[in-house]
Amino acid sequence: MSELPPQAGRAVAVILAAGKSTRMKSRLPKAVHPICGKPMAWHVVAACRRAGVSDVVVVVGHQGQSVVDALGPTVAYAEQRQQLGTGHALMCAAPILPPDAGLLLVLPADTPLISHTELATLMQFHREQNSHATLLTAILDDPSHYGRVVRAPDGSVTRIVEAKDADADALAIREINSSIYCFAAEEALRALRHVKPNNAQGEYYLTDVIELLGKSGGRVHAVPSSDPTAVLGINHRAELAKVEALMRSRILRGLMLAGVTVTDPSSTYVDADVSVGADAVLRPGTHLLGATTVGEECTIGPCTVISNSTVGAGASVELSRVADSTIGEGASVGPYACVLNGSRVESGAVVGPFRQLDGAIVGPNA
Repeated sequence: MSELPPQAGRAVAVILAAGKSTRMKSRLPKAVHPICGKPMAWHVVAACRRAGVSDVVVVVGHQGQSVVDALGPTVAYAEQRQQLGTGHALMCAAPILPPDAGLLLVLPADTPLISHTELATLMQFHREQNSHATLLTAILDDPSHYGRVVRAPDGSVTRIVEAKDADADALAIREINSSIYCFAAEEALRALRHVKPNNAQGEYYLTDVIELLGKSGGRVHAVPSSDPTAVLGINHRAELAKVEALMRSRILRGLMLAGVTVTDPSSTYVDADVSVGADAVLRPGTHLLGATTVGEECTIGPCTVISNSTVGAGASVELSRVADSTIGEGASVGPYACVLNGSRVESGAVVGPFRQLDGAIVGPNA
C-alpha cells in the first residue's frame, strides 16, 4: 500500500442508524429511543459536532423517516434499504460523502455516551500516526457480545473477530471493538469495494476493511478509551436503562461541579438540554425536562416536575408541576400547584397551594 499524504482533508462523520434492533422489542427504531430527553442518535451527532466534525451523514433504513423526523435537517441522510451489515451501510453512504473528505469517522447510533473528547483524541491520534485506520477500543471485564481486537506482536491491529464468529482463543481477549473508527477516507472506500459477505450472517462487515487494510500493508492502530463506559452500546431495554443512568449521573456531576447543589442525585432527573444556574438547589424528586432553564439561587423541589419552562433567579417551586411556562425572578410556586400552557408568573408573585394556572398571567408581586 502506498504512503499516505498527510490527512488534512475535511473530516466527515457517518453514523449508522439503519438497524431493526429486534431485541428492543419496539415499534420505534432504536436510534430514536430517548435518553435524557433526546433521541439516542442525537447524542452521537452532538458529540461529533463538538469534536469539530461539521459534516455528518446518518444512514437510515428500518423506519428511516422516524429517524429523519427526530434528527431534523441539520444532518445529511443516506438510505440502506436492505440491512446487509455495517460495511454495506457505509457503501450506501459513500455516494453522498463530500469529494474532499480526508478523514472518515464512522460510528454507530447506539453509543450515546461517547464524548467529544474521546472522538477528538481518536482523530488526533489517527492524524499524528498518519494511519489508514484507527479503532477506538475498550478493555472490559466482561466482553460478552462485543467483537474482539486481535493485535500483532508490535501492537498493530491485524483483524477484528465478531463474537458470533470467534473461536475460544478470540473470545478470551478482553479488548473489544467499540465500532467507532477513523479511516483515511479514500483508502477505506477503496478497501470496502473488496469486502465479501463470507461469514455466518452473510453480511458485509466493516471490520473486514480493517483486515484488508492491514494485509495490504496499511497502518492500522487502536486507541483504548480512557472511560470504558463511553463506548457502551445498547441492544435491549435493560442496557438502555443502564446507559441512561450513566448519562444522568454525568449530567448531574457537571451541574454540581458548576456550583449547583443536588441533595440526592439518585432521585434527581435532568435532561441533556437543561440549564441550571449556580447556587440553585435541586431537592429530591426533581425532574427538569426538555428545554428548561433554571436561574441562579433557585430552589426546586422536592417532588417537582418542570418541562420546557424558564424559572427566574431566586424563584422557588415546591411539590408542583410547571410546563411550557415562565416563572419570574423571586416568584414562589406551590406546594401542589400547576402552572401550564404558556402561563406567566411575574417577578415576586406567589402561586399558593392547590392552584392551577392554564395560559394565565399573574402580575408582579401578586
